[in-house]
Amino acid sequence: MKLVVKFLGIFMLSLMVFACTNNDSPEAVGEKFTKAGYSVDMDTFMDLLYISDDMQKDGVDVKILLKSKFKSVLDESAKMAKKHGGIDKIVSSPAEYNTDKTKAQVQVTVSFKDGAQKKSSLDLIKIDGKWLVNMK
Repeated sequence: MKLVVKFLGIFMLSLMVFACTNNDSPEAVGEKFTKAGYSVDMDTFMDLLYISDDMQKDGVDVKILLKSKFKSVLDESAKMAKKHGGIDKIVSSPAEYNTDKTKAQVQVTVSFKDGAQKKSSLDLIKIDGKWLVNMK
């Protein structure tokens, strides 16, 4: 009986640790952003994109403009993924931070089911405690 209680205790502790891990790390955001791009999940893609104040125009919703521009790019990415048999996995390298850890860069590798790979680099910025892909 003691063994069962110990096992359950360890199991519950590991669940708590797993549940408390940060899914808002630069690596996780890079992977989520990339996955959204290949699956044409425009809402997630745009939600993870940082648009600076100097990109905003008076009376113009820049997100709507960018959404229409990105639509064709994401459609092409989805076609490329389909051509390679779909996505097998998306993996991000450990982030490289600036000195105050408000900016990061991650290398994202997309592995396709036919063995092909595509690597890209993403710049991220921390805004209000949340990591976003920085459009320079």
